[in-house]
Amino acid sequence: MPNLSALSPRILSSVREIVTNDGVICYPTEGVWGLGCHPQSKKAVNRIVTLKQRSLDKGVILIAASYEQITPYADITSTTKVQLHKLWPGFVTCLLPKSSTCPNYLTGQFDQIAIRLTANRIVRQLCLSAGTALVSTSANISGKPPVDNIQTAKALFKRDVDYYVDAPLGGKSQPSRIIRLTDQPTDQNMEIIRD
Repeated sequence: MPNLSALSPRILSSVREIVTNDGVICYPTEGVWGLGCHPQSKKAVNRIVTLKQRSLDKGVILIAASYEQITPYADITSTTKVQLHKLWPGFVTCLLPKSSTCPNYLTGQFDQIAIRLTANRIVRQLCLSAGTALVSTSANISGKPPVDNIQTAKALFKRDVDYYVDAPLGGKSQPSRIIRLTDQPTDQNMEIIRD
């Protein structure tokens, strides 16, 4: 298994090649195994939704290594950015107003996009190598518990996933907290959606 601090150039090159060519990866996040792809690949997002047996109306989470990777998908006001700097990078997913360039298939029936700027070193390397934020949805069948190891992920998804990133989970024991931020005064600016 790779060192916690670094993925091999071979792994990063494979992920970059797959993600830029409409592929789907399975990778360890902070707390659970995730399915991911390039957010601009409707084909890959549809594959993930089909694998999970999930409705596209629910939307997906994006995980990013930098604010630059977020800006194509979310409209972030200066007030919101101040709030985000208190939370990120970290293990918190924020619901933000989607940008005019954000594809509707990422947000489903909603007018907000769920995004996390991660502090997890492995996920950051994946995003930086791919040159983009990644779709990050738990590796499971909708309504079932998330997968917590690579062997279970491989048994569940088999060859329907193009690449499995063999690396450890980030030490958390559950999916991230999800909050909705508003431009309200500081003491009223967060609504917890999932704790």
